[in-house]
Amino acid sequence: MDSLFAKADAIQPVRKKQKLSADFRKRNPPKSASSSLDRIVTSIAPHTSLPKSLRPTSPIPDNVSKHTHIKDLKLRTQLTRQAAHASRSKALLQDAELLLTGEAGQLQIENDMERTWRISQQEITTSVGQEAAKGRQEWKLDGGPYRSRYSKNGRHLALVGNMGHVATFDWQTGTMHAELQLQETCRDVTFLHDHSHFAVAQKKYVFIYDRDGVELHRLKFHLEPTRLEFLPYHWLLASVGNSGYLKYQDTSTGQLVVEHRTKLGACHTMAQNRHNAVIHLGHQNGVITLWTPNLPHPAVQLLAHVGPVKGLSIDPSSGGRYMATSGQDGTVKVWDCRNWKGAVREWVTRGGSAELEWSAKGSLAVATGGSVNVYTKPTIQTSLKAKANPPLYLTHPIPHRPLTSVRFCPFQDILTVGHSAGLSSILVPGSGEPDFDSSEADPFENKKARREREVKGLLDKIQHDMIALDPDFIGSLAPPTKLTTAVNDKNDTPFARLPRLEQKRKMRGKGKSLKRYLRKQRKNVIDPTAV
Repeated sequence: MDSLFAKADAIQPVRKKQKLSADFRKRNPPKSASSSLDRIVTSIAPHTSLPKSLRPTSPIPDNVSKHTHIKDLKLRTQLTRQAAHASRSKALLQDAELLLTGEAGQLQIENDMERTWRISQQEITTSVGQEAAKGRQEWKLDGGPYRSRYSKNGRHLALVGNMGHVATFDWQTGTMHAELQLQETCRDVTFLHDHSHFAVAQKKYVFIYDRDGVELHRLKFHLEPTRLEFLPYHWLLASVGNSGYLKYQDTSTGQLVVEHRTKLGACHTMAQNRHNAVIHLGHQNGVITLWTPNLPHPAVQLLAHVGPVKGLSIDPSSGGRYMATSGQDGTVKVWDCRNWKGAVREWVTRGGSAELEWSAKGSLAVATGGSVNVYTKPTIQTSLKAKANPPLYLTHPIPHRPLTSVRFCPFQDILTVGHSAGLSSILVPGSGEPDFDSSEADPFENKKARREREVKGLLDKIQHDMIALDPDFIGSLAPPTKLTTAVNDKNDTPFARLPRLEQKRKMRGKGKSLKRYLRKQRKNVIDPTAV
């Protein structure tokens, strides 16, 4: 015991490190890692280094703007540091993509005589793995036609029938969450931030239910809704109906954020651009409009078809650059959202109006008549003036008409088609994203992870005023002005190129007319000189 007490007294408080003189450092040089007796340090030290993001002396990339037009040295240094950090982050993101080992494999042909669209679903099911083959399912239900919607992580499925049958379940395990018989017309369904809440567009109002099917809210302001969309990063529920009003409801606070009068009558087609959260509407006169909450008028108005618009979808694989539309005239068009002068690709379908849906990897599903056709890029995004059908990738006949909805399952090669007799899920190899980000959407998350993600989503919620066509304008720097003021009079600018107010100030003479003119100009005017 005496030895233990003696050892306990050896613990002393940490002392400050004393500065050593130059002579002492020369006489006692520090021992290198190779000369130390610690084998662990000797084996690890030569093979370890700090990550690139933590190295303070990492070189600044070449493409960083220097902001030389800003006179404030402190502000210029801060902006240059931010631009360098953003450029380094992009480079590190490209390096991180090397860890994504999963590949979305498509159907391959052995010779030029074979065609991928001739391969049936039975052949695909027998050749893929046992776990992937579970995606080929048939749900025969009464009360159709049906529409479906997947949750963000692709694990849960919600379906709604026109006669009032609503159900949500885990399609992988077959666990039923809720099943309702509402005994009235239901037009659409969507999940909210996760599978614990879902909204149903019923005959007169929009209703919100929890996971067990208990009615939580009745949104009386959303009259006769036809389509629903949920913006996950803004926590906004958007609806459009027979009254022609587009309404945004904040699901975190319960407030009706804004409502827009489209002035184009009843609307039955709506989709969202996941890249910039802009709502796309297709109207009965063939016009497509793009809406944001902060504009009372459409940001873009486009005449796409001769008749009513029946299908609308935006490509998530290209960052929302391409949009596909289908009309009752039987045409399918692919548009470039950066240039609205004309359609990139156009072709005519056999069965009339069609339902459209883009997958995460850029595959376009077109459900028309009694079959579902799948097209892949880059053929559907290649400009072609002729109205020729692009090469077909996959096809599957479905005898139950009409085909009312098509939905791709996130992170799976599964396409779910809603029709009058229920739902049909087919396998589309190469259509799903093989790699998922667990912080965004995790198919294997538990109860604790779901709660943490919900709290983090509320903390990182984006305000609805920040929705715009160009999502990169926030945080960017305004371009340098070309006008000259009294602040930068040191520049040798010719007198004729100065603004009119500057010319008046530089003119000789101090007459009453000049003073009266300058007094009127100074009223309610804030310029750099006054500041």
